[in-house]
Amino acid sequence: MHLSDVTGLAFASALGQVFVYVVALILYAHLIPDLRSVGTALLAGASVVSVVFGLAAQSTLSNVVAGFSLVLYRPIRVGDHVQLTTPKGLVTAVVQVISLGYTILLDSDENHILVPNSVMMSTIVIRIKEKVREASDSSPNDSSVVSTPPTLTS
Repeated sequence: MHLSDVTGLAFASALGQVFVYVVALILYAHLIPDLRSVGTALLAGASVVSVVFGLAAQSTLSNVVAGFSLVLYRPIRVGDHVQLTTPKGLVTAVVQVISLGYTILLDSDENHILVPNSVMMSTIVIRIKEKVREASDSSPNDSSVVSTPPTLTS
Protein backbone atom coordinates (compact mmCIF):
# COMPACT_ATOMS: atom_id res chain seq x y z
CA MET A 1 0.00 0.00 0.00
CA HIS A 2 1.43 3.38 -0.97
CA LEU A 3 1.20 6.36 1.38
CA SER A 4 -0.69 8.26 -1.32
CA ASP A 5 -3.48 5.65 -1.35
CA VAL A 6 -6.17 7.61 0.52
CA THR A 7 -8.65 4.73 0.60
CA GLY A 8 -6.14 2.27 2.02
CA LEU A 9 -4.93 4.82 4.58
CA ALA A 10 -8.46 5.56 5.78
CA PHE A 11 -9.21 1.85 5.96
CA ALA A 12 -6.04 1.09 7.94
CA SER A 13 -6.82 3.95 10.34
CA ALA A 14 -10.38 2.73 10.98
CA LEU A 15 -9.22 -0.86 11.39
CA GLY A 16 -6.52 0.24 13.84
CA GLN A 17 -9.06 2.15 15.94
CA VAL A 18 -11.37 -0.88 16.14
CA PHE A 19 -8.43 -3.09 17.09
CA VAL A 20 -7.35 -0.73 19.90
CA TYR A 21 -10.90 -0.60 21.33
CA VAL A 22 -11.28 -4.40 21.26
CA VAL A 23 -7.91 -4.95 22.96
CA ALA A 24 -8.73 -2.31 25.60
CA LEU A 25 -12.10 -3.97 26.29
CA ILE A 26 -10.49 -7.41 26.67
CA LEU A 27 -7.79 -6.07 29.00
CA TYR A 28 -10.38 -4.23 31.07
CA ALA A 29 -12.49 -7.39 31.38
CA HIS A 30 -9.48 -9.40 32.59
CA LEU A 31 -8.50 -6.81 35.21
CA ILE A 32 -11.84 -7.01 37.04
CA PRO A 33 -12.40 -10.46 38.63
CA ASP A 34 -16.20 -10.13 38.65
CA LEU A 35 -16.22 -9.69 34.88
CA ARG A 36 -14.32 -12.97 34.39
CA SER A 37 -17.13 -15.02 35.92
CA VAL A 38 -19.79 -13.18 33.96
CA GLY A 39 -17.70 -13.48 30.79
CA THR A 40 -18.68 -17.09 30.13
CA ALA A 41 -22.40 -16.30 30.26
CA LEU A 42 -21.88 -13.23 28.09
CA LEU A 43 -19.94 -15.27 25.56
CA ALA A 44 -22.79 -17.77 25.18
CA GLY A 45 -25.31 -14.95 24.84
CA ALA A 46 -23.10 -13.11 22.38
CA SER A 47 -22.92 -16.14 20.12
CA VAL A 48 -26.72 -16.32 19.84
CA VAL A 49 -26.93 -12.55 19.28
CA SER A 50 -24.22 -12.70 16.60
CA VAL A 51 -26.12 -15.37 14.65
CA VAL A 52 -29.33 -13.30 14.78
CA PHE A 53 -27.43 -10.13 13.90
CA GLY A 54 -25.64 -11.88 11.02
CA LEU A 55 -28.91 -13.04 9.50
CA ALA A 56 -30.56 -9.64 9.94
CA ALA A 57 -27.64 -7.68 8.49
CA GLN A 58 -26.70 -10.10 5.73
CA SER A 59 -26.71 -7.55 2.89
CA THR A 60 -24.84 -4.96 4.96
CA LEU A 61 -22.22 -7.51 5.95
CA SER A 62 -21.83 -8.59 2.31
CA ASN A 63 -21.16 -4.93 1.42
CA VAL A 64 -18.51 -4.72 4.16
CA VAL A 65 -16.82 -7.95 3.05
CA ALA A 66 -16.89 -6.71 -0.55
CA GLY A 67 -15.45 -3.40 0.70
CA PHE A 68 -12.54 -5.29 2.25
CA SER A 69 -11.96 -6.96 -1.12
CA LEU A 70 -12.08 -3.64 -2.99
CA VAL A 71 -9.62 -2.04 -0.57
CA LEU A 72 -7.22 -4.98 -0.41
CA TYR A 73 -7.25 -6.18 -4.05
CA ARG A 74 -7.76 -2.69 -5.56
CA PRO A 75 -9.41 -3.65 -8.86
CA ILE A 76 -10.48 0.00 -9.07
CA ARG A 77 -9.00 3.09 -7.47
CA VAL A 78 -10.16 6.60 -6.69
CA GLY A 79 -9.91 8.62 -9.91
CA ASP A 80 -10.40 5.65 -12.26
CA HIS A 81 -12.90 6.03 -15.09
CA VAL A 82 -15.28 3.07 -15.13
CA GLN A 83 -18.30 1.84 -17.04
CA LEU A 84 -21.06 -0.17 -15.42
CA THR A 85 -24.70 -0.95 -15.94
CA THR A 86 -27.15 0.94 -13.74
CA PRO A 87 -30.97 1.06 -13.76
CA LYS A 88 -30.60 3.97 -16.23
CA GLY A 89 -28.40 1.92 -18.56
CA LEU A 90 -24.67 1.92 -19.28
CA VAL A 91 -22.94 4.73 -17.38
CA THR A 92 -19.38 6.04 -17.59
CA ALA A 93 -18.24 7.66 -14.35
CA VAL A 94 -15.22 8.55 -12.23
CA VAL A 95 -14.63 6.78 -8.91
CA GLN A 96 -14.82 9.43 -6.17
CA VAL A 97 -14.86 7.43 -2.90
CA ILE A 98 -14.39 3.79 -1.99
CA SER A 99 -15.59 3.03 1.53
CA LEU A 100 -16.27 -0.28 3.23
CA GLY A 101 -20.00 -0.14 2.48
CA TYR A 102 -20.36 1.59 -0.86
CA THR A 103 -18.54 3.25 -3.75
CA ILE A 104 -19.43 6.76 -4.95
CA LEU A 105 -19.12 7.47 -8.67
CA LEU A 106 -19.52 10.81 -10.46
CA ASP A 107 -20.94 10.70 -13.98
CA SER A 108 -20.56 13.27 -16.78
CA ASP A 109 -23.78 15.06 -15.70
CA GLU A 110 -22.27 15.62 -12.22
CA ASN A 111 -24.66 13.05 -10.69
CA HIS A 112 -23.38 11.00 -7.76
CA ILE A 113 -24.00 7.29 -8.15
CA LEU A 114 -23.92 5.28 -4.91
CA VAL A 115 -23.10 1.66 -5.65
CA PRO A 116 -23.09 -0.95 -2.87
CA ASN A 117 -19.75 -2.75 -2.79
CA SER A 118 -21.41 -6.14 -3.15
CA VAL A 119 -22.71 -4.90 -6.52
CA MET A 120 -19.26 -3.55 -7.46
CA MET A 121 -17.75 -6.98 -6.79
CA SER A 122 -20.49 -9.08 -8.39
CA THR A 123 -21.06 -7.19 -11.66
CA ILE A 124 -18.76 -6.48 -14.54
CA VAL A 125 -17.08 -3.08 -14.18
CA ILE A 126 -15.01 -1.85 -17.11
CA ARG A 127 -12.03 0.30 -16.14
CA ILE A 128 -11.39 2.70 -19.02
CA LYS A 129 -7.79 3.48 -19.90
CA GLU A 130 -6.65 7.03 -20.60
CA LYS A 131 -5.82 6.26 -24.26
CA VAL A 132 -9.29 4.83 -24.92
CA ARG A 133 -11.00 7.90 -23.45
CA GLU A 134 -8.91 10.22 -25.64
CA ALA A 135 -9.80 8.16 -28.71
CA SER A 136 -13.50 8.32 -27.93
CA ASP A 137 -13.29 12.12 -27.59
CA SER A 138 -11.77 12.49 -31.07
CA SER A 139 -13.75 12.75 -34.27
CA PRO A 140 -15.07 9.60 -35.98
CA ASN A 141 -12.94 10.29 -39.07
CA ASP A 142 -9.76 10.18 -36.98
CA SER A 143 -7.51 7.20 -37.79
CA SER A 144 -6.80 6.54 -34.08
CA VAL A 145 -10.34 5.29 -33.53
CA VAL A 146 -10.57 1.55 -33.98
CA SER A 147 -13.46 0.42 -36.13
CA THR A 148 -15.65 -2.53 -35.24
CA PRO A 149 -14.47 -5.81 -36.72
CA PRO A 150 -16.44 -7.18 -39.67
CA THR A 151 -18.98 -9.89 -38.95
CA LEU A 152 -18.73 -13.29 -40.57
CA THR A 153 -21.46 -14.26 -43.00
CA SER A 154 -22.19 -17.73 -44.25
